Amino acid sequence: MPGTIVILKNFFQTIPQELFEAARIDWSGELNTVFKVVMPLVGPAIATAVVLDFCFVWGVLM
Repeated sequence: MPGTIVILKNFFQTIPQELFEAARIDWSGELNTVFKVVMPLVGPAIATAVVLDFCFVWGVLM
């Protein structure tokens, strides 16, 4: 759904670049950075997107 893309895009833009720089300084690989830094932060945004998509599909928010 388009709303999901907007929600996740805006949330990803709010993640500070300093977290990625700190992971690079600690010699963390790209996948390790994604799974150990980004995914725990993105959990609430994904949950929100899933709930809104579920409500949209079942017609609750129409």
